[in-house]
Amino acid sequence: MPMTGLEVDCLISVAFNNRVTASQWGEPFMLLCEFRMVVSHVIPEYCDTAMQHILDKKFDPRKQPNVDGRYLQMYKVP
Repeated sequence: MPMTGLEVDCLISVAFNNRVTASQWGEPFMLLCEFRMVVSHVIPEYCDTAMQHILDKKFDPRKQPNVDGRYLQMYKVP
């Protein structure tokens, strides 16, 4: 899990970098999606800097990078 706003920015930049392979962007993207989901259920007063940063950056898990979505399936836990 990201611990600072800088780590959130790094994950976002890897997840949306067109120069990396699908296997390289899939894991950061799924991690950001899960982190965003958890943060959305936390009371704002209890959020740390990374949590506040992902909400401020308005990371939208529905906006996927322009790569085949089947690569995301390998990171989903049933």
